[in-house]
Amino acid sequence: MPVPDPRTGTLYVWITSCFLFTCLVVGGTLLHMYMLKPESETTLWYPVAGLVLISLPFVFWGMTFAYIILSRLLGFRLGSSGMGKSNSPTAAAGGNGTADNDGTMDVVVDNDTRTSHESERPLAHSMAA
Repeated sequence: MPVPDPRTGTLYVWITSCFLFTCLVVGGTLLHMYMLKPESETTLWYPVAGLVLISLPFVFWGMTFAYIILSRLLGFRLGSSGMGKSNSPTAAAGGNGTADNDGTMDVVVDNDTRTSHESERPLAHSMAA
C-alpha cells in the first residue's frame, strides 16, 4: 500500500483557517458598525449577524473537539479519502484488537525510542564543553 502524502491536508487547513478568520473579521466589523451607526431598520440585523459570525469558529472548535472524543471512544475515524478504519494497533491486529484470539493486544511500534541511544550522544557531547 503506498504511503499517503503528508501534505494532502494542508490546503484544507489553510482554507478552513482563512474562512474562520474572515468570519471573525466580518463579525467584528458588523458589531463595530452597529455601535457607531445610528439605530435604523437596516442596522437591526448587524448585532445578530455579527454574533453569529463571531461564534462560528467556536462552534467549529466544539464540533472538532466532539469529533475527536467520539472517534477515539468509538475507534472509528473519517479520513480525507472517505470513511475507513484508522491506522491503529486495533486495525493492524485484524479489527478486534486481539492477535490469534489469545486476548493480548497486537501493538505495532514503528519507531521504538526506548532502545535508541541516538539522542544521548549529542547531549553528552554538549555537556562536556
